[in-house]
Amino acid sequence: MDNISSVDKNVKRFDFLWQLKILLMLFLLGAMAYANAVSHPFVHDDVVFIQNNPQIAKWDHLERIFLHPAFPNKDIPVNPYYRPFLELIYRFEYAFFAFDPQGYHLINIFMHIMNSLLVYVLMNFLWRQVGLAVAVALIFLLHPIQTEAVACVAGISNLVFSFFLLTGLIYYAVSRQAEKKFDQIVLYGFSVICFVVALLAKEQAVIFLGLIVLCEFCFPPSDQKKNCRRLRISGFFIVLLMYLLWRAIVMGQATTEMFTHKDELMLRVLHIPSVLLMELSLLFFPQHLHYYRSFDILQPFVLPLIVFFLIGGGIYFLLKAIPKPQQKMSVFALAWFLIALAPTLNILPLINEYSLILTAEHFLYLPVIGWGLFVVTAWNHFGGIFFQKRKEQIDVLMIAGMCVLFLAMTIQQNTYWRGEIPLFERMVAFEKNFGRGHILLAKAYYFDHQFDRAIKEYKTAETIMNIYFDKTKNSEAGRVYAGFIKGIHFDLAHCYESKGQLPDAVAEYEQALELDPRDPVLQNNLGADYLQLNNFDQAMIHFVQAVQLNAVDLMAKNNLGICYIQKGQFAKAKELFEEILKQDGNFGPARQNLEKLNLQFNQKSAIVE
Repeated sequence: MDNISSVDKNVKRFDFLWQLKILLMLFLLGAMAYANAVSHPFVHDDVVFIQNNPQIAKWDHLERIFLHPAFPNKDIPVNPYYRPFLELIYRFEYAFFAFDPQGYHLINIFMHIMNSLLVYVLMNFLWRQVGLAVAVALIFLLHPIQTEAVACVAGISNLVFSFFLLTGLIYYAVSRQAEKKFDQIVLYGFSVICFVVALLAKEQAVIFLGLIVLCEFCFPPSDQKKNCRRLRISGFFIVLLMYLLWRAIVMGQATTEMFTHKDELMLRVLHIPSVLLMELSLLFFPQHLHYYRSFDILQPFVLPLIVFFLIGGGIYFLLKAIPKPQQKMSVFALAWFLIALAPTLNILPLINEYSLILTAEHFLYLPVIGWGLFVVTAWNHFGGIFFQKRKEQIDVLMIAGMCVLFLAMTIQQNTYWRGEIPLFERMVAFEKNFGRGHILLAKAYYFDHQFDRAIKEYKTAETIMNIYFDKTKNSEAGRVYAGFIKGIHFDLAHCYESKGQLPDAVAEYEQALELDPRDPVLQNNLGADYLQLNNFDQAMIHFVQAVQLNAVDLMAKNNLGICYIQKGQFAKAKELFEEILKQDGNFGPARQNLEKLNLQFNQKSAIVE
């Protein structure tokens, strides 16, 4: 805010002490906002990308991370991605912290604070108003919408690409004003390098080119430098084309397929105004923040569309009414918001489940800068009209009040990341029809030995997934939901086994087998429950099926051998245990069972003698 303090007029913009005070303020407030997140464990994506990532400790053949897509864990259904610089960062973090989450959290917090400093530097350089730059940086730093990107360890992808994007923009802005040709080239080169690194950290960095064009539009060069504008922009455009080409070679496609389902694409496009309204409401009223935020594209879109255009019309007339300098600043702010948000507006499919599209809160990590700049600019104009002489004092009170409010809300929001149960409980409280959300909460309850609660959530998820399955039968999506339903029955069986309710567990396995009778794990587990129920005939049927489906399933073979013993078929059991040990001489259960069997034979032989 340009009128925050009359001191601004008397202090040189780059005075070292003044900048140091701002730096310390940002670090202090950032540390206060996220201090309670440092002790949190790994949750959800953190577990996949860090704790259970078999590649994280490997430094040999580093070139592979640039030549191949990443698969964090082949045993977990996570889509492959191409973020080689992020993979390097994970390896460096592991080298220093191993699996201590506190170190990872500290890095996230430090990166977020550094990004807020970069926001301050960029805003101050572009608009030459220290107060305004400080206000936007504080909004960026403390707004509770940022919690998802900072408190979640895996959110470092947003922090890193934003760091290099903001750094690249600063280098670019400075290069345009450099007097010496050599300085211009060097600074421009640094900007290009930052763009490349940002792209290799997260594909969302494609917005850099749009922001460069925005800067060129809002800050046109002098007549002498106009001829260089196309050259400057074309350099980044060439980098982007090369990145997309390389990504297509590595991943098989440059971007996610957009036009496979044209009706779905139309629904996503028609609901862009609805999504924008929802995201703006989160920025103005961030009290219902939660993980895995979704939006149903089957909801009516006409009313939100009308509201969106009415708000757009109001903004247009507002821009017409304010002075040219603030008008330019407001246009820049709105354009920044839309450009930074564009890759996540579901033009590219980001489907959570059936008609629920992903509208994650970390998508707003960079757009909040544009929103904050617009709010500050509007306040400067209208606050100056209403308060006039007392504007400076009101500014200070407004900023202090905002900091206190956002600080309290961010600290509170961090508490939901203290474990998977509070994180997913809050999620399903708002996303009641999100089946995977109930599955995630059920798993969290199961591992916390809250089996009754887990069963309840799995049943809710089953109901939701069955509805989706009924609507998508005989399609690829139908097979996906059938897989979810099968997994729910599998997990419910584990819950009942943990409670000692084996008949209920058997019923769940049988329902899962109706969906996929060729799953050897299901066959073996069901056989194991029948074995515990002393129903050896049924147990043998399923163990035989498991072995036929997977000849290297040594546990199923071992269990079948136990059934032979129970049925008095000792020779078959011995033969099977010996066969297992030929496949794997270190397989302990088979060795122990064979030793017991031989001991029984020896004892019987001794009695006969």
